[in-house]
Amino acid sequence: MFRRSSLTGAKHYAPESDMLTINSVFLGDICVDEERYAEAEIHYRQALEVDESSDNLAGMIREVELLSRLVIRQDRPSEALPLAERAVALETRSARAFAQKQGMDPDQYRIFSTTSLPALHFCRGEFDEAARLYASQIANWKSRANRPGNIDLGYLNMQLALSEQRLGHLDEAISAYDEAAREFEREWCEGHPKVLAARKAKAAVVEARGNAHPESAL
Repeated sequence: MFRRSSLTGAKHYAPESDMLTINSVFLGDICVDEERYAEAEIHYRQALEVDESSDNLAGMIREVELLSRLVIRQDRPSEALPLAERAVALETRSARAFAQKQGMDPDQYRIFSTTSLPALHFCRGEFDEAARLYASQIANWKSRANRPGNIDLGYLNMQLALSEQRLGHLDEAISAYDEAAREFEREWCEGHPKVLAARKAKAAVVEARGNAHPESAL
């Protein structure tokens, strides 16, 4: 029903409208949850094209990050790398624009960490640094009562788990997948596809650990 209403609504808005962009992103999110990744990529790229045409910096950051996450999820790191690089560049541009608007020298404005930086290290195969940054971001945002809409603690824990998994830290990966499932359950509901995906990923790691060390199998 949501898909039908979104497509109907698209006919009544100009191609550059925020509503059409939001609809495309929502449809992409639904497709990701249903593991229809090719369709999700189409929706995200449609939203990105709209925001690129109007130079909507916040929108471009959102959609490039979503595309990067989608490609990483499909284990396509070589394709995800340029997307992660672009996301970091867009966030840096946004931070410099903010500094300039506040009357500060953009060249002297220190950018501590962009939200896309861990993904960039992950795509480069720098899993130690990716894990460190994901853990740091989780600790930072978890301590805040209010978080921006683009901060997804469930996703950050999923990526922390995957980074630990690539490093062979299976116990740490299992713990992070557990935390991801809890965050998704709080944000959505117990049977949501995001929760099930986190639990499925954890089960795969538990099985791998059991195969490697039968005495530690759960």
